[in-house]
Amino acid sequence: GPQPADGLCAHSEKRRPAAPFTGRGALCVRAPGRFFSRAVFPLATAAGHGVIIIERLVHQGKLPAGRGQRRPCALPPATNTENRHPARAGRGKEGSRMKKLGFGLMRLPLNIPGNAADIDLAATQAMMDRFLQAGFTYFDTSYVYHGGASEAAFRETVVKRYPRGAFTITDKMPMFQIEREDQLWPIFSETLQHLGVDYLDYYWLHSLDKRTYRLSEELHAFRFVQQRLAEGSVRHIGFSFHDTADVLEEILKAHPEMEYVQLQLNYLDWESSTVQARKCYELCEAYGRKVIVMEPL
Repeated sequence: GPQPADGLCAHSEKRRPAAPFTGRGALCVRAPGRFFSRAVFPLATAAGHGVIIIERLVHQGKLPAGRGQRRPCALPPATNTENRHPARAGRGKEGSRMKKLGFGLMRLPLNIPGNAADIDLAATQAMMDRFLQAGFTYFDTSYVYHGGASEAAFRETVVKRYPRGAFTITDKMPMFQIEREDQLWPIFSETLQHLGVDYLDYYWLHSLDKRTYRLSEELHAFRFVQQRLAEGSVRHIGFSFHDTADVLEEILKAHPEMEYVQLQLNYLDWESSTVQARKCYELCEAYGRKVIVMEPL
């Protein structure tokens, strides 16, 4: 797909001229057609695909070292709301806003390649620390990521080491694995235990499509997440989506209580006949629903 113009920073959604740069300075590594922050560049947001240290990519030869150069990258000040998430933050932070960048826990470093449940906690902790130290707070995981080990890894690397107000956590009910209504509560309860928290900032019905949407209706999953919202164990509710725009519109019409939709948005899928990213995004805007992006690259 089309590439961003030179000067588009990983930290901003707006195109900026390659020169002159304004705002705070940052060390950047230049790759063809893009600027990457030397500190941390997200390979995905809420979808859960990890954070890559650009210096490591250069070291591994995955980015051409010969093209790396020190250049200022326009970073808006922390008070600039242009770079912040439109959602209100979680408990104790009403009225504040968080930055538009999330850390996904779907593909974390492993001790043994191929063994998804054997997460390298030391490497993961270093990445988490760097993310938080940079001022970001949004983490995304799921009951099924890393064979169920992702939630526990987050507990060990973040929950046990930072105050609850220092981060937000998104988790998901795996509707593609649910067969009976009586499975909903045990899975939700296990999620809280695995994470070591007493509430979730965001809770989604995971990966809705035509089949799982019908199943969610039959098993009263929408009512279930509304109940968790009412009792305070969840702060915000929504769903992640993988289907065509007509299915999405059906859900949006039937469930105005769902605050957020997590969509696969990127250049490649923008006009895709299967993903229909543009159509889905425009529907969310038309229905006034906030969008969280997965698979941005």
